[in-house]
Amino acid sequence: SAQKAGDAQVLDVERLTDLAKGFQDYTVSTGAVERSAGLDKAAGQVQETLLSPEGNFVQQVVLDEIVSALDALTRDAVSRVTSSGLGSAAVGALEQQRALSQQIPGPLRTLLTPV
Repeated sequence: SAQKAGDAQVLDVERLTDLAKGFQDYTVSTGAVERSAGLDKAAGQVQETLLSPEGNFVQQVVLDEIVSALDALTRDAVSRVTSSGLGSAAVGALEQQRALSQQIPGPLRTLLTPV
């Protein structure tokens, strides 16, 4: 469960603890239920939660983690490319092009430089 803190959502630890305890009690009390049927049902509930058309806290957490992972992977890939010999040459060429474009008078610069 999440609470609003300004514009950000924060985790309500007490509510999460209550939910975990309730889930534990439920699991113990339904121990006689066939395990595979319970797992199938749990998987279906997780799927419904993650793919729900209405946004929810779990979806937000999953999306935030995906974005963080993609950001880290992209930064690492860019760092590797720019630190390689070919990448350094490409960066140098782009910096040289930028420096040259700054020497072009204003009205001509808009015509000659790409958007």
